[in-house]
Amino acid sequence: MAAGLPFLRQADRHRRIIYAATALFREAGYEGAKMEAIAAQDEVSIGTIYDYCQNKGDILGVGRRYDGRTGYW
Repeated sequence: MAAGLPFLRQADRHRRIIYAATALFREAGYEGAKMEAIAAQDEVSIGTIYDYCQNKGDILGVGRRYDGRTGYW
């Protein structure tokens, strides 16, 4: 296995979490988007979400810095 592959998988999972969360924030609002719903949207466990982000504020902060049109942070 290539040395960078685990990092790429982690980066991809983090990106997917951000996408799922921002979609739910748009749909349900910040208060209405629960961490459990974000996990369900991305088809991961709630523990996986917390491996990458401590709370919704962390996700929202990262989501604001990520440009989904270009794919750049």
